[in-house]
Amino acid sequence: MTHIFEGDFGSVEDVISNFNLDTAQAEVLRAADRVYAVYGYEDYDGWAFVLYRTQGRWYEVHGSHCSCYGLEGQWEPEEAVLQAVARYSRNTVGWKAFITQALAEEANG
Repeated sequence: MTHIFEGDFGSVEDVISNFNLDTAQAEVLRAADRVYAVYGYEDYDGWAFVLYRTQGRWYEVHGSHCSCYGLEGQWEPEEAVLQAVARYSRNTVGWKAFITQALAEEANG
């Protein structure tokens, strides 16, 4: 199980709390075998990106907010194609390590 958290996310529980996931959504995320999550927050505005794999499928979630609200109610996982998501330009050590390992695992089946 590989999980990498960056920015203001430090754990799966942080993701669950900030997105205000219900019990079923939280259990899916807790059961994911791979999770990458980042939450940037500056000057009262924030954005988040989560990529996770569960039951052999990849999902991505995007969220953002202004100073009035948080990420609540924005948990809308979309099935993702790992090779397409890998093109996202997240220039962080955590993202590069996560996506490099994930792509290698996919290539090796």
